[in-house]
Amino acid sequence: MTIQIECKEDVAKYFSEKLGYEDNAYFNYEKYKMDIGNIHEIKSMHLISDTKGFKVWLFEVYDIETKLMNRVANRLYNANPFEYNLLIFVDKDYRNYTLLHYHKENSENLKIRRLNIEERNFTKTDYDIINGLSLQNKRITDDLDIEIEYRKAFSIEKVTKDFFEEFKNEIDNFEKSIKGLDKKDDRRSYAILLINRMIFLYFIQKKGWLNGKKDYLYDRFLFCERHNPKLNYYDEVLKPLFFECLNTPLDKGFIENRSEKARKLYENFESQTDLECDLQFHGIPYLNGQLFERHEKYEIGTDIKIDNVVFKKLFDNLLNKYNFTVREDLGHDADVAVDPELLGRIFENMINLEERKETGSFYTPRPIINYMCKQSLKEYLLDNIQLTTPEKIIYLIDNIEDENLYSQNRIAKIERDYKTFETSDGSKYRVNKLEAKEILNLLDEVKICDPAVGSGAFILGMLQLILIIKKKLNYYAFNRNINLYETKKNIIEKNLYGVDIQEEAIEIAHLRLWLSLTVEYEAKSIEDIKPLPNFNYKIIQGNSLISQFEGVDFDENVANIKNIQQTTMFPSQFQDEFSIIVSNRQAYFNATTNKKEIEKKIFEAEFSIIKRILQDTNKYKTDEQVTKIVKNKEKYCSWSLSFPEIFVDKSYQEKGFDIVVGNPPYVNSKDVNKLHYKDVLHDSYGYRDDLYNYFLIRGMSILKDKGVLAYITSDTFLTIQTKLNLRELLQDKYLKELIITPKAFDALVDTVIFIVKNQGKKSIDYSFKFIDASNGTVNDFLDLKSSNNINRYNPNIKLYRNNLMKVFFKPDNINMQIYEKHIPKVKRLYNKWWDKIDNSRKIKQNAEELDIYRKSLKPGDITLLGLITEGGVGLQTGDNGKLLGIIEGTKLANSTKTQRIEKFYNSIIKDEERKQEVSKWDSKYRNIETKNDVERLFNTIGENEIRHLFDKCKEKFDRNIFGRGFIFRIISQEEIADVSKLSKEEIENGVDDNKRVYVPYDKGDRDGNRWYLETPYYLNWSKESVKFLVSNSGKSGGGMPVVRNKDYYFREGFCWTDVNSIYLKSRVKNKSVYDVLSMSLFSMIDKDKITEKYIVALINSKFMSELVQDFLNGTSHFQINDARKVPIIIPNKKQLAFINNLVDKAIEIKKLQFSEHISEVKAEEKLNKIQYKIDKFVYDLYDIKVE
Repeated sequence: MTIQIECKEDVAKYFSEKLGYEDNAYFNYEKYKMDIGNIHEIKSMHLISDTKGFKVWLFEVYDIETKLMNRVANRLYNANPFEYNLLIFVDKDYRNYTLLHYHKENSENLKIRRLNIEERNFTKTDYDIINGLSLQNKRITDDLDIEIEYRKAFSIEKVTKDFFEEFKNEIDNFEKSIKGLDKKDDRRSYAILLINRMIFLYFIQKKGWLNGKKDYLYDRFLFCERHNPKLNYYDEVLKPLFFECLNTPLDKGFIENRSEKARKLYENFESQTDLECDLQFHGIPYLNGQLFERHEKYEIGTDIKIDNVVFKKLFDNLLNKYNFTVREDLGHDADVAVDPELLGRIFENMINLEERKETGSFYTPRPIINYMCKQSLKEYLLDNIQLTTPEKIIYLIDNIEDENLYSQNRIAKIERDYKTFETSDGSKYRVNKLEAKEILNLLDEVKICDPAVGSGAFILGMLQLILIIKKKLNYYAFNRNINLYETKKNIIEKNLYGVDIQEEAIEIAHLRLWLSLTVEYEAKSIEDIKPLPNFNYKIIQGNSLISQFEGVDFDENVANIKNIQQTTMFPSQFQDEFSIIVSNRQAYFNATTNKKEIEKKIFEAEFSIIKRILQDTNKYKTDEQVTKIVKNKEKYCSWSLSFPEIFVDKSYQEKGFDIVVGNPPYVNSKDVNKLHYKDVLHDSYGYRDDLYNYFLIRGMSILKDKGVLAYITSDTFLTIQTKLNLRELLQDKYLKELIITPKAFDALVDTVIFIVKNQGKKSIDYSFKFIDASNGTVNDFLDLKSSNNINRYNPNIKLYRNNLMKVFFKPDNINMQIYEKHIPKVKRLYNKWWDKIDNSRKIKQNAEELDIYRKSLKPGDITLLGLITEGGVGLQTGDNGKLLGIIEGTKLANSTKTQRIEKFYNSIIKDEERKQEVSKWDSKYRNIETKNDVERLFNTIGENEIRHLFDKCKEKFDRNIFGRGFIFRIISQEEIADVSKLSKEEIENGVDDNKRVYVPYDKGDRDGNRWYLETPYYLNWSKESVKFLVSNSGKSGGGMPVVRNKDYYFREGFCWTDVNSIYLKSRVKNKSVYDVLSMSLFSMIDKDKITEKYIVALINSKFMSELVQDFLNGTSHFQINDARKVPIIIPNKKQLAFINNLVDKAIEIKKLQFSEHISEVKAEEKLNKIQYKIDKFVYDLYDIKVE
C-alpha cells in the first residue's frame, strides 16, 4: 500500500475514501477562531473532517517543530477540553508529515503522541498505525468511540512490544548465522553487540550524519546487493565503517591513512535510494567512545563471516519496519517510534526467563523513574539550600516540565509538611538570581550513583531532570539559553556514576548516554561533529556488593590507613598513586587518540596500590596475582579504587554520594545460593538473604551523612520476619516516603518505593509520607498529588517501631483499629512466648508450661494460634512414585492413566535401546510401536503388572525416567485400610503386608479448596514402607525421605494452602498422614473451648486474610510460623456453636460438590452466603468497624 499526499485535497480524500471519515472538509479555516491566531508559524489550517464530533485538522507550517505542535495541541485542549481531535502538520511541499493525537489523563500535563513521517517514506509501522485510524467496518456511535480507537492506534506500548519481539527473532537469526565463533553464547553476545551498533547508527543517520543520508545503512546494503559481483555487506561496509571511519579521528591525511574499503565509504558516494542527500554532511564523523572499538574477545584474532541474507532479514523485519527518533519518551510527551529508551527495554527483556531469575534484572517504567529522581533530588536540595525557600524548591521540581512554569495564571499544587495546597499564581514561586545561583551550584556539586545501573534508566532520568532544571533556571533567572550538549556532557562528567555486574548492561548504558548527547548536538558539517566522551570510568562493570577479592577487602584497607598527613589530598601512603588515578580519569573522559596511554597510567597506579595492600596483609604472592585482581574488576567493586574522588579525596568534604537511586535486582535467597560469589556475600554481610537486602545495606554505606537513598524493590521486607533487619535500618534512619506501587513492571514480585535519608533518627519521632498506589496505574506517578486512584497517609514512625516485628502496614481505617485494639496484646504474647513456640520441637519441650497456660484461657481472651496448637510440616516421601497411589474412579486417576501411556511411549518405546531391554523382560513389548499399542496393552494387563513394569523401568534406567515425582499407581478400595481401626502398633510401625496397606495421604491442594477436601492420594503404610521411611529419613542421596512430626499422623486437625490470595484457604482434615506441602496444626485445647472448625472459620475470614497480609506476611505464601502468630479470640459457647454450625454446613456443601450432587457453581453460590455470615461474625468478634 502506498499513500500519495501532495496537497490538502489529497488529505481530505484519503480520510474520506480510504479511512471512512465524513466528507465535509472546510479548507482555509480561520485560525483566529481556534485561539491560535497569534501562532505565526502556521501558514494555514483546514478542517479535513468532522465525524460525529471528532475533528481532523490539517496545519500547513513552515517547519515542523515539536514545540510548535505541542503549543497548538495545548491551545486547542484549553479552548475545549471535551473535544477530541487529530492534528496533522505538513511542511510547505508536503514531503514531511506529523500526526498528533492528545488526551488528558490524571496528569496535569497533556498526554501527546506523535507519528512522524519524513520524506514521504512510510514504514510498515506507519501504515499499521494509520490503518488503525480507519473507521471502516467498526461500530462507531459517537466521538468517544473514535477516541478509543485512536488511543489504541497511538499506543507506544504496542510498538515497543512488537519491536522487541522482532529484535529477539533477529538475534536468534544472527546467532544461528554467524560463522567464526564456536560457542553459542559468544555468537549471541556478538549478535546483540552488532545489532546494537546498527540501531545506534539508525539514530545517528536520522540526524543526517552519515554522508547526509537518513537511510545510509540500508543505502549501502543496496549498493552491495546491486554491485556486480555482489559485495559482502559485513566485510565491505560495516567493518571499515565501525573500526576505521567512526573510530578514527578526522586528522590531516585521514583519507590516505585508511584502507581502500574505508576510503570508498567517503569517496565517490552514489545514492541508491531516492531520499534527499544533505551535501553539508558528505562524509562520516569520528564518534570516539568505545562502541566502535574492536571487541577484544570477538573482533581481535577471529575471522567472523556473516552473509548478506542475514542483514536483509534484519532490514526487512526490524530496522526498516519502524520509525526511529532521537527524542526520548518523556512519559506524557512522546513520538510513536523507537527511541533511545527502548534500548534499555531491549536489554532488560532480552535476558531470557532463566537469566532474569539469576540476575533479577527488570525494567522500571519511566513515570516511576521520573518520580524517584524528582523526589530524591528534591530532598537533596531541601537539605542544602540556605537562601532559597523550601516552597520554591518544591514548586520548581514538581512543575518543572510545565512550559509556563512561573506564569501568574499557573494553577498548581504545592505539597509541604504532608499537606497539599493549590496556588493560582506561579509567579510568587519564581526564584531570583541569588536563589537560582545557589540551586545551580548545588546541582553542579551533587554526586549521584546507581549501584545496579542496568541499562542506565535512572542515570538517564537524573540527567534529563538536572538538564531541564538548569535550562529553566538560566532562562527565567538570567534570561539566557544554555548549550544543551555541553550541559549534558558536564552533568555526566561531574554528577553521575553507575556500577553493574553485567557487561552488556554497561554497554547499553554507555550507548544510551551517547545517544542522549547526540540528540542535543547541532553540527554544521561532518568536521563540526565533536567526538563522544568516554564513560569507562564513570559507568563501570563490577560487583557493587563486594569490595573484596581473593580474601582482601580493598575498601577496608584504604579506609584504615594510618598516619594520614593533613597536608596531602590523599592518604599519604598512596598520595602519588591516587593523584595519578584521579587526574587521568578526568583526562580520559574527553580523550581521543591517547586513551591507551591514559589507561596504562591508571593501571600502573592501581597495580601499585593493590600490591602494597596485599603486602601489608601478607596476601601478596606474585605480580601476576596483582594483575589478575586489577583486570578482574567485574568480580568485585572497590569503591575507593573505582571512585577515589568520592571516597578518598580529602578535598571532597564528606565521603560518599549525595544520592543513591535505582532498582536493585530481585534474586531470592534460594537463587542467591546458586551464585558463584555466595560465600563472599556471606563473609561480607554475615548472613545470606535476598539480593536486594544487600543492596540496601550497600546503598546506605556509600551515602554521605544525610545523603538520600531512593530504591524500588520487592515489597517482601514490609512484613516477613527474615527482613526485620531492613525494617530496623529504615526506621532508625530518616524515612521520607514509602509507596506501595501498582504492578509496576514485568517483575517476579510486587514492588514498593522507599526514599530514606542517611540520618540517624532512632530516638526521634517523626511523620513520613505513606502512599498506597496499589489500585492505581504507573501513569499516576506522573502526578501523584492529583491522582484519585491512590490513598495518602502521614503516619508517625513510632507506629511501626512499636508494631509487632516492626512491620510496615498500610495505616487505613481497619488496620488502625487492629493496631490499636489487638496489636499491643499480641505483641506482649509474642515477646513472652515466641521463643518457646517457634518450632514443633520447642512446643514439645515446653508442653507442661503451655498446658497450664491453655487451661487458664477463658472466653474473650486473645491468644496466638501457636499457643493452642501443635503440628507443622509433614512427610517428604523422596519418591512419590514408589510410595503413593491414586484412588480409582477419580478424575485424577483417569488423567493418570492417560499420562502413563504418554510417558511409557515417550520414555521407553521411542528409545530403541530401552525398548530392546524391556522386550527381554517380556516378548509382548517387542511389537509395541504406537501410543495406541501401549493403550491396548495397558488395557489388557492388570494394575499390578503395570506397577511392576514402571517400578522395574525406574530401577533399571532412572528413578526420574517418567518425570520427577510422577505417581503411576492406581489403587482400589480393597487396598485401603480403615484408619479408625488401626492399632497403636500399626500407626507407629505400619500394617502387615497381607492386609490393606494404603492410608489416606493429604498431599496439599493446588486447587486451594476451603473447608473440606477428599484426598485422592493414598500412602503405602506397610511395615516395609514405614521401616524404609523411618530408617532412611534425612539421609543424603536421591529418593531419600524426610519424616517430620510423625506423632501427629492419623490425627484430626486443620491445614491450609500456603498460597495467599483474597482469602486464606484453610480446611478441616480427617485422620491421615500428611505431606510437606500440607502444613497442618492440631488443637491442644479442650473442644468445649475451641474446635478445629472454629479455627478454620477464623482463618478463612476476610478479616484474618487482611490481618495476615498487612501485619504478618504480605507475600503470597502463608507459612507455618505466620500461622502461629495469628491472634485467636476464645469464643463463648454460643459463638462456638454458631461457627461450628456454619462450618458443618460448608463441609456438607463441599461433600455434595465432590460427589457431583451439586455443581461447582451452585456450591460456590451456597458457600458465599456462609462466607458472608462468617465475615460479619469475625469482624464483630474482633470489634472491627467496617465502613
